[in-house]
Amino acid sequence: AAVESLKKEGLTALFHQLDISDVLINNAGIAFKGRIVNVSSVMGSEALSRCSPELQACLRNNDITEEELVGLMERFVRDAQEGVLAEILARNLTKERPGDEILCNACCPGWVRTGMAGPNATKSPDEGAITPVYLALLPAGAKEPHGQFVSEKKVQPW
Repeated sequence: AAVESLKKEGLTALFHQLDISDVLINNAGIAFKGRIVNVSSVMGSEALSRCSPELQACLRNNDITEEELVGLMERFVRDAQEGVLAEILARNLTKERPGDEILCNACCPGWVRTGMAGPNATKSPDEGAITPVYLALLPAGAKEPHGQFVSEKKVQPW
């Protein structure tokens, strides 16, 4: 019904049944000509409750200024560049769910020819999918990579 409704509005929409019980790939991108839709699970929305009380208060503050928000983002980017965030998440998964053997990594597909990146991008969508698919299909029991940044199927420095 949702697809038909979107088609009536002149939009192109496809429905795909997905099973994410084994693999979840979270992709983010932005272009000034596009909409932003963040999709999460209940567990994702509950993540705020596991943040420090200070961070919770900041993010729940309806009066947060742009300057304060930029400061939080800069801190997040700095922690991400230093590998702190991936290390923490990977360490938490290992400690809290050791039997699950969940590997947690980040990757970059590169500059991919999409509606957002445009026709001059150097990679086709199939080429851009190589590293995310590689990570999603690591063999059962694999221990590495874990808590790493991966590009071109190789671990890269943060």
